[in-house]
Order: sequence, then C-alpha cells, then structure tokens
Amino acid sequence: MDLDLFTDRYTVVVASPLGFGHSDRISVAYQARTIRSDLEAVLDHLGIEQYVAFGYSMTGSVAPWLAHDNPRVRAVISGGFPTAASYDSVLPYIEANRAETQRNAGAWSTMASKFDPDALLAWYRHLNSLPPGALVDRLTCPVYCYWGGADEVIDELVGLETLRRRTSERDIPFDVIPGRGHEDMLSDINVAMTDVRIWLDASLHRGSGSEPSASP
Repeated sequence: MDLDLFTDRYTVVVASPLGFGHSDRISVAYQARTIRSDLEAVLDHLGIEQYVAFGYSMTGSVAPWLAHDNPRVRAVISGGFPTAASYDSVLPYIEANRAETQRNAGAWSTMASKFDPDALLAWYRHLNSLPPGALVDRLTCPVYCYWGGADEVIDELVGLETLRRRTSERDIPFDVIPGRGHEDMLSDINVAMTDVRIWLDASLHRGSGSEPSASP
C-alpha cells in the first residue's frame, strides 16, 4: 500500500494480529475480540484513541468486527470480502480450498507460514452462523467496501452482481475496480486507495489535523 496517500493527514498503523505472519501460532480459533484487544494494545502504546479499521480478504471480515459496539472505531474499510451479503457459502469454499492445499505439501507449508489454517477454519465456521449482512448491519460508524470487478473468489461465493446489489440496498458506498481479480487487488492494492482516501476524508469531516488509521 502506498502509505504516502494517507500519512499527510493520518497516522497509519499496520499490525499483523497474533497467529499471522511471523508471530507465534495460537492453536485456537481466531476471535474478533482477541484481535481487537491485541490491536488496541498497540494503539494504546502509541497513544492513539480512535482509529479507522481497514482490512482486505479475510481481514476484510475482521475490520467490521472491530467496530461492533466499539466507539473507538471511527470508520470501516472492507475490501475483497462479501461484507454486505451472505456468508453461508464462505465455509464450504474455505473447506474445499483447505483440503486441496493439504494434498500439496509445499502449498500447505506456504499457507501455514502466513496464518494458522485451523484457526482460520474456526473463524469462518463462526461467520457461517451469521445472517446475511450481519457484519455491517450492526455498525454505527461509516463503512466503505471495494472489490475487483473480476474477483473470482467473490463471484464463486455470492456472485459479483449479487454483492453489488446487496451493498447498494444497504446504502453502503463501494467501488468496483474493473478487470481486477482477488489476488490482483491484493498485490496492487493501491488501485483502490485514491477513492478510499476521498471517501475517508469526506466521512470523517476533517478539514485539518489528523486521524489514525489502523490496518489489521
């Protein structure tokens, strides 16, 4: 991400929750409350009280969770996830992907180096129990969504047009980046950031000063 798009006005904190990346594997389910407490401990250490929660793909489902009943979150940006639609197709997709990956030792090792596959599976089992749109329907702060116009993952999960319709029905502002697939957006996330910045500035109604932005 081109942080220069935000650092002129915002303090940007990029944090990998426990169990992701180079941190220790937790051997239990990823839980929104644990990710929130860990992230906010970092923000407390930095002296940041309020923040904007940003996530893409799996963390695109985490970002709205951080804002549930949480006055510290000023806004939510969720990318590459059917945040405003149904989640009941996500678990079968994750289970199938996991089974296929397990058959390839190299691919499984690569996956495990990024996150804990067991913890991730438990996370999506929880999401599977939620009614459609529950991640955003509980939010009281502004929320913005974006995804690629050729996102094969979202298309398989809920359908790209269905997601567009469900997001529009909830009056949630969103952006669809033409021709971009799921991994394309992850590898070149900057293509969405200019519009994200415009929305963020308008949503926070800030003419000057700074607002923190945190990315789980």
